[in-house]
Amino acid sequence: MARNIDTAIAAVTVLSDRAMVTRKGNFSVTPEDQHWLISPLPLTVSPDSIRVKGRGTAAVKFLAIATETIVTVESADQKIAQLDRDIEALQTQLKTQSDRLKTLELQQNFIGNLSEESIERFAKNLAAGKITLDKASNFLDFVGHQHQTFAEQIQTYNEQIRQLNREIQALEQQKSLLRNPSKKRHYELALSVEVDGSGDFELEISYQVSQASWLPRYDLAIDTATKTLTLDYLADVVQSTGEDWQNADLTISTAQVQQGIIPPELSPWYLNIRQPVPPPAPRAAAMPRKKSKSRSPQPMVGAAFDDMAESAAAPEEIMEEATPVKSEVKRQGSTVTFHVGAGGDIPSDRNPHQVTLFHGEYPLKLNYLALPRKVSFAYLQATFLNPTDGVTLLPGVANLFRDQAFVGKDNLKNISPGQEVTLNLGIDEGLQIERKLGDRQVDKTLISKLRRITYAYEVKVKNLREQSQSLTLQEQIPVGRHEKIKVNLQKVEPKVEPTKLGILEWKTEIVAGGEQLFAYQFTVEYPPNLEIRGLLE
Repeated sequence: MARNIDTAIAAVTVLSDRAMVTRKGNFSVTPEDQHWLISPLPLTVSPDSIRVKGRGTAAVKFLAIATETIVTVESADQKIAQLDRDIEALQTQLKTQSDRLKTLELQQNFIGNLSEESIERFAKNLAAGKITLDKASNFLDFVGHQHQTFAEQIQTYNEQIRQLNREIQALEQQKSLLRNPSKKRHYELALSVEVDGSGDFELEISYQVSQASWLPRYDLAIDTATKTLTLDYLADVVQSTGEDWQNADLTISTAQVQQGIIPPELSPWYLNIRQPVPPPAPRAAAMPRKKSKSRSPQPMVGAAFDDMAESAAAPEEIMEEATPVKSEVKRQGSTVTFHVGAGGDIPSDRNPHQVTLFHGEYPLKLNYLALPRKVSFAYLQATFLNPTDGVTLLPGVANLFRDQAFVGKDNLKNISPGQEVTLNLGIDEGLQIERKLGDRQVDKTLISKLRRITYAYEVKVKNLREQSQSLTLQEQIPVGRHEKIKVNLQKVEPKVEPTKLGILEWKTEIVAGGEQLFAYQFTVEYPPNLEIRGLLE
């Protein structure tokens, strides 16, 4: 007779597009045990990936394993009965509110009729002097106030009745859906075993599931005073495997799933003359297709498992617990695993759940980047080195914080150990930048039948901070894209050489409160009959 074995998820390793799940169950075994059933397992399980093993105080042989798709139909009788009770309670409330509404409407009609009958009588009495104008006014005010009060109460009860009808309709729809019970499918794992003796046994089942993934995310906090970067490496874990991971020992892995184990073969690489494409032949009438029948997964017998047909040896003493892993981060080649540990729950709800993988602090180099030709302010940048013994930072979104203030988001690329990274922290007013066109001259006489224009620019940078600051300043001169357009750099201070794209880049340090001047001059020569695009007038 088959025996149902209770197991619970003990550990989960999440990869980029799947997860490895380990279930464990502890129970007593006897020689009468022949078949064990483990159910339910979700349909996201890859049956070929199932592995089983165990250990205990009794020797157990695993003889065969099979997975079978089980279809169950849930009985909805209890839910329907509860819905009937809820509907009946709402209908009772609806009747009470309807009765109160009818009473209010009768009262409102009475007041309306009273006012109509009294108008003529008040007019006659008022004309005969039997009633004063004040009394007539007071009576009309009373009638109006009562009519308004009844109208407001009637409106309130109408809204309550509409809401009750909506709730009853919603429950009726739920009941209608439950009358057609849905079928649910899951896997059942069947193990054929041979037990030698009685004792305690721990069964371990591992398998791979789809619809599980994780994405890296980062919190980067920069302290400009201490020039320190605090990095929190986070993971957004998402899963809809059909199983909730409750209090499971969680591990996040950067391992990439293998795309195949057999190397490809090279096919002959032929060259030939391109032939004209013949005209298409007339299309024959399409034959009707037969609809293919969908097949449910068949039971799989003989799926691989650990220690097939070998016994789980019975130790002489009671088994001991394995020593827990001490290190949180493990490296094996280019793969890094982060052992998060137990205590967190990740339900199968398709929502991201954040876990912290790594926390580190790194020294920073702060540097200003100025592009005065484009903008009149400087950008602050922070550069840090991912140490050679650090972890690989996968591509992901980073939240940037500067001195505890959120400055924006950035997309980190893959950052390997030993690689330097520059972070953009946005505009900073620590430097004052002034750029001006010092001189522009157009030669009145042609030289070698060429028109020459001279430009001279000056850029003044002042450090407003109380500490010296590193600066990278970039200016540019034009680059001729025609053989008759000549650009010559005549003067540049401090001395730098332009790149092929005409970029002038200075790297310098400006002391606290200090100033520095950057200047350059260039000429543009071209035939006067040419119209030059991009030239500053």
